[in-house]
Amino acid sequence: MALTTPPSGGRREEAGLPPHLRGVVSRVLRTGLAVAVVFVALGGLGFLARGIGTGPADRSVGLAEPLLQGLRTLDPAAFVWIGVAVLLATPLLRVALSVGLFARAGDRAFAGMTLFVLLLLVATILVGALR
Repeated sequence: MALTTPPSGGRREEAGLPPHLRGVVSRVLRTGLAVAVVFVALGGLGFLARGIGTGPADRSVGLAEPLLQGLRTLDPAAFVWIGVAVLLATPLLRVALSVGLFARAGDRAFAGMTLFVLLLLVATILVGALR
Protein backbone atom coordinates (compact mmCIF):
# COMPACT_ATOMS: atom_id res chain seq x y z
CA MET A 1 0.00 0.00 0.00
CA ALA A 2 1.38 3.40 -0.98
CA LEU A 3 1.94 5.99 1.69
CA THR A 4 0.68 9.35 0.57
CA THR A 5 1.71 11.51 3.49
CA PRO A 6 5.34 12.44 3.83
CA PRO A 7 7.11 12.15 7.16
CA SER A 8 7.12 15.38 9.12
CA GLY A 9 9.34 17.82 7.28
CA GLY A 10 10.15 15.20 4.60
CA ARG A 11 9.48 14.66 0.95
CA ARG A 12 6.71 12.54 -0.55
CA GLU A 13 9.13 10.04 -2.06
CA GLU A 14 10.66 9.54 1.38
CA ALA A 15 7.41 8.44 3.02
CA GLY A 16 7.75 4.95 4.42
CA LEU A 17 11.52 4.81 4.08
CA PRO A 18 13.87 3.85 6.86
CA PRO A 19 15.36 6.89 8.63
CA HIS A 20 18.85 6.30 7.19
CA LEU A 21 17.48 6.75 3.65
CA ARG A 22 15.55 9.94 4.33
CA GLY A 23 17.24 13.01 2.99
CA VAL A 24 19.35 11.03 0.50
CA VAL A 25 18.10 13.13 -2.44
CA SER A 26 19.02 16.37 -0.69
CA ARG A 27 22.46 15.00 0.20
CA VAL A 28 23.06 13.94 -3.41
CA LEU A 29 22.10 17.39 -4.71
CA ARG A 30 24.30 19.17 -2.17
CA THR A 31 27.22 16.83 -2.80
CA GLY A 32 26.91 17.16 -6.58
CA LEU A 33 26.88 20.94 -6.32
CA ALA A 34 29.89 20.95 -3.99
CA VAL A 35 31.92 18.66 -6.28
CA ALA A 36 31.01 20.76 -9.33
CA VAL A 37 31.99 23.99 -7.56
CA VAL A 38 35.36 22.51 -6.54
CA PHE A 39 36.18 21.42 -10.10
CA VAL A 40 35.06 24.69 -11.67
CA ALA A 41 36.97 26.68 -9.03
CA LEU A 42 40.12 24.62 -9.63
CA GLY A 43 39.77 25.22 -13.35
CA GLY A 44 39.20 28.92 -12.81
CA LEU A 45 42.23 29.20 -10.57
CA GLY A 46 44.25 27.29 -13.15
CA PHE A 47 43.18 29.71 -15.85
CA LEU A 48 44.13 32.64 -13.64
CA ALA A 49 47.52 31.11 -12.84
CA ARG A 50 48.27 30.19 -16.46
CA GLY A 51 46.66 33.21 -18.05
CA ILE A 52 43.26 33.06 -19.63
CA GLY A 53 43.32 32.28 -23.33
CA THR A 54 46.99 31.30 -23.49
CA GLY A 55 48.01 28.33 -25.56
CA PRO A 56 46.20 26.54 -28.37
CA ALA A 57 42.61 25.48 -27.81
CA ASP A 58 41.98 21.74 -27.98
CA ARG A 59 38.91 21.15 -30.14
CA SER A 60 38.83 17.36 -29.75
CA VAL A 61 35.52 15.71 -30.51
CA GLY A 62 35.99 12.79 -28.11
CA LEU A 63 35.26 13.28 -24.46
CA ALA A 64 36.85 10.75 -22.13
CA GLU A 65 40.40 10.67 -23.44
CA PRO A 66 40.87 14.46 -23.78
CA LEU A 67 39.45 14.94 -20.28
CA LEU A 68 41.72 12.31 -18.76
CA GLN A 69 44.71 13.73 -20.61
CA GLY A 70 43.70 17.21 -19.46
CA LEU A 71 43.57 16.06 -15.85
CA ARG A 72 47.01 14.44 -16.19
CA THR A 73 48.46 17.67 -17.55
CA LEU A 74 46.45 19.82 -15.10
CA ASP A 75 44.68 21.60 -17.96
CA PRO A 76 42.22 24.06 -16.35
CA ALA A 77 39.66 23.47 -19.11
CA ALA A 78 39.42 19.78 -18.15
CA PHE A 79 38.59 20.72 -14.57
CA VAL A 80 35.92 23.16 -15.70
CA TRP A 81 34.41 20.58 -18.08
CA ILE A 82 34.26 17.96 -15.33
CA GLY A 83 32.63 20.48 -13.00
CA VAL A 84 30.01 21.30 -15.61
CA ALA A 85 29.40 17.59 -16.31
CA VAL A 86 28.90 16.89 -12.59
CA LEU A 87 26.57 19.87 -12.34
CA LEU A 88 24.50 18.57 -15.28
CA ALA A 89 24.48 14.97 -14.03
CA THR A 90 23.35 15.82 -10.50
CA PRO A 91 19.65 16.49 -11.30
CA LEU A 92 19.61 13.38 -13.50
CA LEU A 93 20.86 11.36 -10.54
CA ARG A 94 18.20 12.99 -8.36
CA VAL A 95 15.44 11.82 -10.71
CA ALA A 96 16.93 8.31 -10.85
CA LEU A 97 17.07 8.17 -7.05
CA SER A 98 13.48 9.38 -6.83
CA VAL A 99 12.34 6.50 -9.05
CA GLY A 100 13.91 4.05 -6.62
CA LEU A 101 12.61 5.85 -3.55
CA PHE A 102 9.04 5.99 -4.88
CA ALA A 103 9.22 2.31 -5.80
CA ARG A 104 10.58 1.38 -2.40
CA ALA A 105 7.84 3.40 -0.70
CA GLY A 106 5.30 1.46 -2.76
CA ASP A 107 4.02 4.46 -4.69
CA ARG A 108 3.72 2.92 -8.16
CA ALA A 109 2.05 5.93 -9.77
CA PHE A 110 4.81 8.36 -8.82
CA ALA A 111 7.51 5.77 -9.53
CA GLY A 112 6.08 5.33 -13.04
CA MET A 113 5.78 9.06 -13.71
CA THR A 114 9.28 9.70 -12.42
CA LEU A 115 10.64 6.84 -14.52
CA PHE A 116 8.96 8.41 -17.56
CA VAL A 117 10.67 11.73 -16.77
CA LEU A 118 14.00 9.93 -16.37
CA LEU A 119 13.59 8.20 -19.74
CA LEU A 120 12.77 11.55 -21.38
CA LEU A 121 15.87 13.12 -19.87
CA VAL A 122 18.10 10.25 -21.01
CA ALA A 123 16.56 10.28 -24.50
CA THR A 124 17.12 14.04 -24.75
CA ILE A 125 20.75 13.66 -23.72
CA LEU A 126 21.30 10.86 -26.25
CA VAL A 127 19.66 12.81 -29.07
CA GLY A 128 21.75 15.85 -28.22
CA ALA A 129 24.94 13.79 -28.06
CA LEU A 130 24.27 12.11 -31.40
CA ARG A 131 23.57 15.34 -33.29
